[in-house]
Amino acid sequence: LSLVYLDRFLTTDENKDVKDFYDQHQKGEWQFTGELIGNYHINNKWFISFGLSTVNYQQEISLQNLRPEESQTIQMDALNQSITVASSLNEVTMSNLNGLEFNFLHIPLSIQYSIGEGKTKFMLSAGLLTSYLIKDKSKIEISNEVNPNYKATIENYHTLRKVSFGLTTRAGITYSFLSSVSFLLTPTFNYSISNLNQSNSNKIKPFDIRISLGLNYHF
Repeated sequence: LSLVYLDRFLTTDENKDVKDFYDQHQKGEWQFTGELIGNYHINNKWFISFGLSTVNYQQEISLQNLRPEESQTIQMDALNQSITVASSLNEVTMSNLNGLEFNFLHIPLSIQYSIGEGKTKFMLSAGLLTSYLIKDKSKIEISNEVNPNYKATIENYHTLRKVSFGLTTRAGITYSFLSSVSFLLTPTFNYSISNLNQSNSNKIKPFDIRISLGLNYHF
């Protein structure tokens, strides 16, 4: 079982005000997730480690109390009767609501080194992380105070990579209380080196910090 803090790094070459706005209003979130980790023993010190886990990246911003000129994300063109919303993914022309939800399957593969003798051991590992996008959703809703039930909705405007790659590093401690069973406590840092956004208009690189508590069974 892992307690995960999930956030992202956002960079854009076009509009620094948009980046600053979303850095201020989009906050990271905490969540719980399950994790399965297996080790192949090379010798008493070195292991090949592989794993499986899921994370749900979800962010929602309400712009209800902001005027368009204050949000840095909405541009109105009265001549062409259009509205352009600069989301954290890209620009969408058609807001009071800007929501994103993505689910990833993480598969880490790393080299692990064990330190110590006896019941208590310390471990360090580092390697590559492959992430598969298994669910994705994005939505922008525009309404007004006079008729809040009448909404203009833009859905699934994103273009994301189905497979992305990153780095993973882990350190922790194990305590053996039976000959083949031990407790495991490991902080882990995962960082995407791939741009999640396939259109490349904005660069989004998710990262997560997790604290895992579980049981090891030695075959």
